[in-house]
Amino acid sequence: MNPLLEVRGLTVTYGSSHGDIPAVRGVDLSVAGGEKVGIAGESGCGKSSLALALLRLLPRTATVDGEILFDGEDVLTMSFGRLRAVRWAGASVVFQGAMHALNPVRRVEEQIAEPILVHGGDRRSARIRAAELLDDVGLGAARGRAYPHELSGGQRQRVMIAMALACTPKLIVADEPTTALDVMIQAQILRLVGGLVADRGISLVMISHDLSVLAGTCDRLAVMYAGRVVEQGPAARVFADGRHPYSRALAAAFPRVGDPSARHNPQGLPGDPPDPSDLPPGCAFHPRCPVALPICPTVDPPLRRWHPAPGPAPAEAGAIDAACVHVRESHAAVGP
Repeated sequence: MNPLLEVRGLTVTYGSSHGDIPAVRGVDLSVAGGEKVGIAGESGCGKSSLALALLRLLPRTATVDGEILFDGEDVLTMSFGRLRAVRWAGASVVFQGAMHALNPVRRVEEQIAEPILVHGGDRRSARIRAAELLDDVGLGAARGRAYPHELSGGQRQRVMIAMALACTPKLIVADEPTTALDVMIQAQILRLVGGLVADRGISLVMISHDLSVLAGTCDRLAVMYAGRVVEQGPAARVFADGRHPYSRALAAAFPRVGDPSARHNPQGLPGDPPDPSDLPPGCAFHPRCPVALPICPTVDPPLRRWHPAPGPAPAEAGAIDAACVHVRESHAAVGP
C-alpha cells in the first residue's frame, strides 16, 4: 500500500545576498494513511521549511528540489489550480501563531467557513459546518461571532484546528501548534488534535522542538538537525532509547515531572545549531557531540538501520534509522 505522503530527496535552499542557504538537505519521509508522524529539532534545523514545502507555501526566494508525493501526485509539479484544490481539501496546515494567521477584522465563524466556500460549498452549509466544528473543538457555536482578539490564545488555536478540519482533509500539518501556550492549555490542545485526527482517520505531521510532546502524541518520530533527518523510528523508542546523540540530548532536555534527579540536575546541550550557510565538515553535529570520534569531522553518515535486542515484538517494529558512526559500528546495525 502506497503512503499518503512521501517525501523523496527534498532540498530547500534560500537565496540571499550572501549566497545560497541550504535549509533542508536531502530529506526522505513517508506518512501512511491515519498515521501520526512527529518532526523534532531545535529552531534553525529546517523543520518549518520542510512543513511549508509540503504544500508549496515557501517564499519566492526558496528553491525546492526533490519530490513531494501526496496521494501519488507530486506537489512540486502541480498546476496552481490543482494545488489550490489540494490545499484545505486534501491537506491543511495549523500554524504556530494563530493571532498572526487569523484575520483580525473578520469573525472566526466566517474564517472557518471560508475554505468551505472556496471549495464549492454554499453559505448555509458552510455556516452549519462552522458551527459543528466549533462544537467539535470545544469552543461552542456561539463563540463563532467573536473576533480573534476577543479569544484567548488557546481558543484561537482551537479556531485554527477547526479551520484545518473544515474541508475534511486527509492530512493535517501542525507547525508548533502549542508553542505560545501555557502547559495546561498545551496538554488540552494536544489531546484535542490527537483525538480529532484519530476519530476521523486523518494523517498528522506535527512539528515541535519538544521531543516529549511528540512522543506522547505521534506514532513515529523524525529528528532533524542542520537540515537533515538524523534519526527516525517508533516515537516511544526514539524518545526513550534514541541512537543518535542529538536525539538523546533533546530527550534529556525536558525534565520529567516527579523525577527529583531531573529537577536538581537539569540536562541541556551547549551551543547552537550551525549556521546553514556555514556548516561544519563531516557530521554537522560533531562540534556539539559529547561522544564525537576523530572520524566524525570527515564523514557525514547516512541513515542506517538499528534493531533492538530480540524480544517478544518483531524486531522491525522497534527498528530505528540513525545517521551516526556509533550506529554503524554497533553489532546491531545492518545495511550497506
